[in-house]
Amino acid sequence: MRARLSMFRVACLLFVAASALPIGARPGAAFEVDVRAFGATGDGVHDDGPALRAAIASARERPGPVVIRVPAGQWAYRGRIDFVGTSLRGAGMDATRLLALDAADSALILRGRDVSMVGFTVAGVRPPRERSRADVAAGILVQGARGFSIRDVRVVHTASVGMMINDSSGSSSEQAYIADCHVAATMADGIHITNGSRCITVTRNFVHGTGDDCIAVVSYRRNHTVCSDIDVTSNAVGWNSHGRGLAVVGGERVAIVGNAIERTAGAGVYVAAERSYDTYGVRDVVMLANRILAPVRAAGLWHGGVHVSGRDVSPERAEAYDTVERVRIAGNVVEDAPRAGIALLHGAREADLANNAVVRSRGERVRIGPGTRAIRTESGVARDRSVATDRSAEAGRP
Repeated sequence: MRARLSMFRVACLLFVAASALPIGARPGAAFEVDVRAFGATGDGVHDDGPALRAAIASARERPGPVVIRVPAGQWAYRGRIDFVGTSLRGAGMDATRLLALDAADSALILRGRDVSMVGFTVAGVRPPRERSRADVAAGILVQGARGFSIRDVRVVHTASVGMMINDSSGSSSEQAYIADCHVAATMADGIHITNGSRCITVTRNFVHGTGDDCIAVVSYRRNHTVCSDIDVTSNAVGWNSHGRGLAVVGGERVAIVGNAIERTAGAGVYVAAERSYDTYGVRDVVMLANRILAPVRAAGLWHGGVHVSGRDVSPERAEAYDTVERVRIAGNVVEDAPRAGIALLHGAREADLANNAVVRSRGERVRIGPGTRAIRTESGVARDRSVATDRSAEAGRP
């Protein structure tokens, strides 16, 4: 397989995954603005949104990096808050709570270069009743940011996604980071990365109880750009009511390394090109040393614990956006899958499997379906060197 993710990069990912050192911090002193100087009360009752916006407006008049400081307390706000060109610092996710009074317009928006959000909780004042498709209904919206970082942040009770990363990136020399965060009880995805976002590391996050995918990288063809160079490492995800644990639905050069995935509605790891959402295809994905426990809890859903598929078109008519190509699946453990432990279906091309363990699967350990090409299983599946291969279409199955 023409691996585009070098072994050096994978080794670096494993080192970062094992490290407890802070990441994403950027050197250099920044001028700090305290929201209390603009009339914020932090009592959880009064709307502190005007004070936050006034602090941001004041900060933007200064040259150089500026941090909006929000001390311990409960800071209610109504309507989105746009931290354009400024960073947000709390006193820790258990100390500083930002309470969204309007679930339909709740986003804390991060824009600019070398900006960050650190150390707070953002939550709806009550669980939302309906899912929203609006980006501004997210907890955090990273919009067009370069060199951003989000650390030590909790997001709960959002009507849309927990964190929406849209058209944002690190650089070729330094990744952007989402690290050490807690995302739960969202109506949509926990962390959603889209619209050409690139050079981002998502690591050591706890994402659970979401209304859709826990962490997703999605490239829609309508955006005319593909997400790339995304590293998803050492996260703990699961217990969602719908969707998958970790998903790559259109993207290039994505590494999924050392994650713990438990009791997901769909596949634990899902890599696909989708017709229903009109996404791009997928190229150059590594799935290494992940542990997937009891995936595919949704009744009637045919997913493998690890599930790889393209669009269901005939091979001679397939376009680049129809296929998933150059995938390596190695050293993963899949336990208690109700169907196949690992499934490679139509549109999967140039895939390597090695040293995976499939334990207590109630279906095939590995299913290789029709419409696949160049699937290699040099080491097969640990505990069973003979890889089950079925190239016939079965009724009611992919």
